[in-house]
This record gives sequence, C-alpha cells and structure tokens, in this order.
Amino acid sequence: DRANETYQNGEDDAWDTITIPNVAKFLATMGSEEVFVDGTGEIVENPSREQQVSKKSKITVYFDNLRQVNQKQFSKFRQMADIEFRASDFGGDETKGNVYSSMMTGINLFLQDNVAKLTSKNSIDLESFAFPRRLSVKFRSSTNSQLKNEFKHKTAKVTITGLKKWGKVEKQVDYVKQATALIDGEGYLTYAIEPKLPDQFTVTIDFNHKKNGKSPVRDQVFQFSAEKVYRKDGDRLELDEYTKKPILDHIDVRVLKSKEDTQNLLQESDIELIYSDKPRVVYLVTPPNRTEYNGIVSLFLDQLFNANYELALTNGRKCINR
Repeated sequence: DRANETYQNGEDDAWDTITIPNVAKFLATMGSEEVFVDGTGEIVENPSREQQVSKKSKITVYFDNLRQVNQKQFSKFRQMADIEFRASDFGGDETKGNVYSSMMTGINLFLQDNVAKLTSKNSIDLESFAFPRRLSVKFRSSTNSQLKNEFKHKTAKVTITGLKKWGKVEKQVDYVKQATALIDGEGYLTYAIEPKLPDQFTVTIDFNHKKNGKSPVRDQVFQFSAEKVYRKDGDRLELDEYTKKPILDHIDVRVLKSKEDTQNLLQESDIELIYSDKPRVVYLVTPPNRTEYNGIVSLFLDQLFNANYELALTNGRKCINR
C-alpha cells in the first residue's frame, strides 16, 4: 500500500522495496521490540515517573498509527491489514505470541541470504505464460495531471486490422473486431490479444460505446500502427536455432494523429505492446533433501496464478494459453 502511494507521487522504484525478505526483517524487528506510549498512543522515549505510560510492541504501535491514517485517507489494503492484525486481540498475550511465532515460521526461510537474493527481484513476466500478447495503453483527458481523467472507468472498443495472405492474394482483415475493454481507475486499458498478428497491423481504440453515456470522451478515437522488428546480425536476420524462424526483437509503435487530437494526448511512450508467438516453459527444481525450499515453489505458483487470474477476469474469464 505504501509502495502504491509513493509510486503515484513519482517514486518509480517504490515497488522494488516490497520484497519478502524486507517484510520478514520488518516483522522480526517490530515484533520483538517494545516501546513506551502515552494515552494518545504517541511513543515516549524517556518517560518520567509521574507520566502515565504503557508498554506496547512496535508492531502494535505501527498498526495503531496505520488505523489513524486510514481514517483520514481510506485504503482497502490498510483496512485488510488492520483487520487481520486485530484478529489476534481476541486472545491473550500467549495467543498473540503463538500467532506471531506461526507467522515468522512461514517466512524465516526468506531471511537466508541466498533465498533473499533469489526472491528480491523478479525478472519473469508472469502474465506472459497465459497471455503472451498484451496491449496496455495509458489514456489521459488533459495534459494537466491535477484535473480529473475522464477516461477512468470508461469502456472502449478495440479493433486490430492487417493484411492476410491467401496464396498470392492479400486482403485487409479484422483480426480483432470491436472487442470491449475497460479502462481502470488509473486510466489504463489492458487487453489480451488472442490471434497471432501479421508483421504490420493497425490498432484502433474507439470510445463510442453506449456504456459511456454522455461522457466527453465518447467521441474520442485513437489509432496507431505497429510493426514487428526482428533481430539482425549485421544485414542478416537472426534465426532461431530450433525453428529456423526470425527472432522477434520488439514491436515498433507509431501513433497516427487525428484532427480531433489537437493536444497530442496519446504518445508512443503511453503504449506497451508485449508480443510473442512462442510457447513458454518454466522448470522449478528444488533439492530433494531440503523440503523447506518447496515454499519458494509454492510462492511462485501462487503469484503465477494470481497474476493470470486477475487478467483473465477482464478478458472473458479465460486464458489464451491453457
């Protein structure tokens, strides 16, 4: 939750600090140390004899402050964390100790130096296992970020066109025709592309949808061209050693400006197009004599499921690769 807020305030690397080893260190430090607090819940470093204070663990003080922050600026994530933590208040100190001990037992593995390094950064695109072709576009209704973004929670129609060959005949066809896609609360459209696309294609995003009512964005239409760029060794294309086909390097995107888009609200940097035609396999290997490492595999599979589950919900409740 903190990372999400700081990211919105311009800290692009905020999410990099949220790792399981950091969470484990946080709990180990905060849960094992106690401080004095006064009647308002403020920490007192050196209380006098006359001062009314009580002892609390640092983690309890942390969640007390978290609740106060949530009263001023609500967050469902803070609320969920607070409810889970307060569940231990139904028991006494022994019950709280058992809850804390059980929690630490589950994450102690990630305090090991080698495991901490392994799990501190993920370079695997988890969503590409089920959705190898994805389009993400950031929409804004004004260049002023302080103004309301009219594109939030609106419905768009996505159309992808390109040439298709039948022998010597080429014809313009719709690979995707007016597929509906929702814009999230941050102004992002995320769409999973099911068909494989030609080397050159055009994407049209139209907001003329009945669910948008009388919204000022209903007359907005955005269009951009895309071209596959293959790896080259000098002037020659690099070929895959197994399939003997050219290796895709990236997709080159170019926004096609319209007369209506006088503010240039859509830029190439707002578009992310992830594309692959190849199957993907991951091998998870752990030492047969170290069963505790199975927890790492469970964590990876849990992340893999959650990442693809969320995307599947917004794309017809199914994965492209199953």
